[in-house]
Amino acid sequence: MARKPKEMDTKESSGTRVVCPRCGSIRVHSGEDKGKVMTYIGGIPVYKKLWTCKDCGNQWG
Repeated sequence: MARKPKEMDTKESSGTRVVCPRCGSIRVHSGEDKGKVMTYIGGIPVYKKLWTCKDCGNQWG
């Protein structure tokens, strides 16, 4: 069974599907909000997760 490309993978590690709260699309991309450091682990910053909808452009996190 072929795996979806990373950009189309809309499942979080918990197994729940991520959908856009504005339009309901499952075409979302996860990234990091480099402007918001949550904590540091071993001197390395851990950034806040940021989701972006590929259909309507909405960002949330």
